[in-house]
Amino acid sequence: MKPVIRSLTLKGFRSFESERVEFFNPTFLVGRNAVGKSNLVDALAFLQEAMGHPLDEVIRRRGGISSLIHRSAPVSGQSFGLRVELAGGGIQDGFYSIEIQANEDHSFEVTHEQCKITTRHGHHWFSRDHRNFSSNLEGLQPELDPQFLLLPRLGLHSRFQLAFKLLYSMTVFKARTDLMRRPQKAERSERLLADWSNAANVLRFLEEKFPDTVERISEILSVVTPEPMRVRSHFQGGIVSLEFEQQHDGGAKDNFDATEISDGTLQVLGLLLAVFQRPLPVRTLMIFEEPEAFLYSGILTVATDLLNAASDENQVLVTTHSADLLDAKWITDRHIRILFWENSSSRVSEVGKASRETLREGLMQAGELLRSNVLDSPPVRRIESDTHLFEALA
Repeated sequence: MKPVIRSLTLKGFRSFESERVEFFNPTFLVGRNAVGKSNLVDALAFLQEAMGHPLDEVIRRRGGISSLIHRSAPVSGQSFGLRVELAGGGIQDGFYSIEIQANEDHSFEVTHEQCKITTRHGHHWFSRDHRNFSSNLEGLQPELDPQFLLLPRLGLHSRFQLAFKLLYSMTVFKARTDLMRRPQKAERSERLLADWSNAANVLRFLEEKFPDTVERISEILSVVTPEPMRVRSHFQGGIVSLEFEQQHDGGAKDNFDATEISDGTLQVLGLLLAVFQRPLPVRTLMIFEEPEAFLYSGILTVATDLLNAASDENQVLVTTHSADLLDAKWITDRHIRILFWENSSSRVSEVGKASRETLREGLMQAGELLRSNVLDSPPVRRIESDTHLFEALA
């Protein structure tokens, strides 16, 4: 599937002074420690959370406005901006961008916000600054509040609903195998939560509505365990939990609850539930941070194949340190973005020319290049990209 978030532009956000990154599907963000991979992902998470929560809460979770401003200048009077180029899910073309300024008293205000999308219904946009609002939709005149974004409210309007739903549905998966082990209150769960804490409920829903999918999950899970293993939900007294059945030679079976299962097995199960959750969320972006955690090298190819399978129906973005995860033959230079540190800022680049030619000629895999410390090296000459946030709309 083509990316629904085609690019992300960051200005003054955390470790990024001014940067634009274009995405393929799937995209692997590769770089050494402390070069900004998590900050780039957090920019997307910021937009997603801001669609469903008050902006003050989203900023406060991150330590306040001062923690989001690039360190190159005093915080007061400075701002950060984000822009995403949108396509897919009914959107032919479009973008959404925001700019948020820090004040002397450590408060903040939205100084600019724009959204423009083209669909089969036509071309629609809105734009706001400190005090002014304009749109090509007649009669649209929302009240402006510097502490609130407009898109979460205008997302109820049919013309901007697609942009809102795309951003709202983005998910940054951060594996919490400890939460997967805990019994949970039984409730209908179709969509896997970002921390995987509702895994048992998602599995129970799949068992009821898509039993063939659960069979497929058990088949793949058996590939990464010493002996065949099946997974099912266990329901009792309004509580649901994960239960595993391991099959031995000769037909003997052992049952285990999730507290007795390794982190690696639970990590794979979480990936499987993310990929096979049904019905799928609206086509959007799924982000996996270091999915190689808890996994030994021999099964990382399974994880890579699962991420590739997820990209058939959603856009996938992955941060990784693992050369083993990049050993798949289908991974080319188009799938990789390199993050590096330059002049006290995080930078993003495509794969350098020498590595690109090596990959395209099939001389080495991306994982081999990463082990050789050449894949994630900064480029000799970097081509600057356009990092504007806003447009003249009329």
